[in-house]
Amino acid sequence: TFHFENRYRHKNGEFRVLNWSANFSAGDQLIYALGVDITERKQSEKALRLSEERYRDLVENSHDLICTHDLDGRLLSVNEAAVRLTGYPRETLLQMNMADLLVPDLRHLFSAYLKKIRSLGRAHGLLSIQTASGEQRCWEYNNTLRTEGVAVPVVRGMSQDITERRRAEAAVREGKADHLAIL
Repeated sequence: TFHFENRYRHKNGEFRVLNWSANFSAGDQLIYALGVDITERKQSEKALRLSEERYRDLVENSHDLICTHDLDGRLLSVNEAAVRLTGYPRETLLQMNMADLLVPDLRHLFSAYLKKIRSLGRAHGLLSIQTASGEQRCWEYNNTLRTEGVAVPVVRGMSQDITERRRAEAAVREGKADHLAIL
């Protein structure tokens, strides 16, 4: 038995893809073959692949941190912005817990965040993180729990680094800002 695919031109001019399964019968020296039209499946697979590529491009080129983590806080995926904003290599981040990114004085609050995500299915607010170099940054986050269509619940995380904005706001309040630019 062997399998192969071929593309054929239909009598209406369109190309169709057939998946063949063939057997050779040595006794009567015949080949028995069955062809199944899989054109629609191939088109669906291509559309899905293109959609995934567009999604991956959007996530990887976002300036905001996009990640997923489990209900214990273990990071499952991170985009390039997460690597840039934290200073940690992707491989290191994927071995970390979200709590590891928090400034040490606030790590005890992480369990309350997880409890809120579990009970409400979402959580948003501000958090102070510590980068790989030890710098403290302020992030605004908006995370949601995904339970449908997955075997195990996963948290979708989106965070924006607002450190510079908060510093500028503080400078304006203190009268230390030379000028204010509105774009």
